[in-house]
Amino acid sequence: LPSIMKELGHTKISILKLDVEGSEYRFLESAITSGVCRNIDQLVLEWHHFSFDPRYGTATNPHINMFVALLDEMCGLKLYWVYDKSGGWPAHEKMYTEMKIKLRYNLASFKRVR
Repeated sequence: LPSIMKELGHTKISILKLDVEGSEYRFLESAITSGVCRNIDQLVLEWHHFSFDPRYGTATNPHINMFVALLDEMCGLKLYWVYDKSGGWPAHEKMYTEMKIKLRYNLASFKRVR
């Protein structure tokens, strides 16, 4: 992201929509580590996750919990909307079904609070 911003002459991003088919964790790690996340006012993303307990929703996924906390603490981006608080919708791709993997998707939005 920093190289794209530099190439385009951008110092701030009003809204960033992130739908990178499972690479969101690596992207977020880079954005947080580099500090570029502090230049984003609103982030909308699609999560792909495997850990899920329907009794507790997405709160049972430690990876998502960690990124939500880091986006808040390190970037000033607070979670304000989740599409499905019960954990998102299941993937029905044949590959996952045949392997009996329970992949789920969910959408979330974060906004700058500081």
